[in-house]
Amino acid sequence: MSQTQITTNFKIDGVLTAATTAVLSDIAGAFGVKRNDTDAVVVADGVAMNALATGVYEYTFEDPADDLTYTYAFEFTYGTPSETYRLEGVVSGGSDTPNLYDLDADVEPYVVGQLPSPVLRQMLRKVAADFCMTTEIWEQELSPMVTVAHQAAYSLSVGSYLAYIRRVLGIWYDGTAMVVGSDANDYRCIATHEAASATFPVTGGDWADKWELVSASSGNGATWATGTRYPRAKDARAGLRFKEVDNGATELVLASPVVADGKLLDVRAVLMPTRLCAAYPGWLLERWRETIVNGTIGNLKAHAGKPWSDPQGARYYLDLYRKGKGYAKGDALTQRGPGALKVAHRRFV
Repeated sequence: MSQTQITTNFKIDGVLTAATTAVLSDIAGAFGVKRNDTDAVVVADGVAMNALATGVYEYTFEDPADDLTYTYAFEFTYGTPSETYRLEGVVSGGSDTPNLYDLDADVEPYVVGQLPSPVLRQMLRKVAADFCMTTEIWEQELSPMVTVAHQAAYSLSVGSYLAYIRRVLGIWYDGTAMVVGSDANDYRCIATHEAASATFPVTGGDWADKWELVSASSGNGATWATGTRYPRAKDARAGLRFKEVDNGATELVLASPVVADGKLLDVRAVLMPTRLCAAYPGWLLERWRETIVNGTIGNLKAHAGKPWSDPQGARYYLDLYRKGKGYAKGDALTQRGPGALKVAHRRFV
């Protein structure tokens, strides 16, 4: 069964602080985590969270079903006399059910002849993998990591999916984007920037008004070439390196180590399924179901010498599949993901 992890920070006056108590509890004392579809309680009221570092807390629970959405409620107490702090939020659950095979029934009526189930399912996996490879539509928020002072390398996890990381799209340190300055150190944006203008690049005495040093350095600030377009908060992709490691996992290597313990690193990445992957995010199969079905039908009909061979039908369905992949590429370029349409222009580099 898949699992869902919830992570949060507790701060007093902007500083990570160890709470006196840290539990999952809503203001009515009814739940810690509940399903949004049925309101059923998944984590009981009053369950303690785990401390990852000073002021950083998490709780992991098993999903009762795949692709659920939950509401969680945090309750912290701190100080003398004790004060209570609350926070509620929504999180999407995981999936490890081979939901790709739900498309069997969509394919079978269009393929004439005795089609063995293993052949059909192998083709579904092959087409779904090709679809994700050529469109890069599968974007995923990875489980957040907690920083360790003077550590630059962090292991990335894709959870229960049989997939690997194709490309890192962005990383956020303590909620804001990171970039690399000309001094090779990491900085995070602490202001909202417009495009480059006469007042940029940030140099001299005013650089600290816009950028905060994240990694160890002399502290002299960052400089960029004239005409650089500055990233808005949560829109930076520069300053990151990642590499494959021997154990098949992916290791993210920052330009230089961060200086603080207990900060959260959030990563968004493009995932690529392996040839055995049969569990996908619900939003992906819901939106692109027809395209994957068309590709599967077309490729099956293209099998020469089989009872289900149909060259003319293969051309028709493969053409539909190619068109669907074109639409998906457009969605990926405009950064449309699960949920409502969201268009964000890419930063010029």
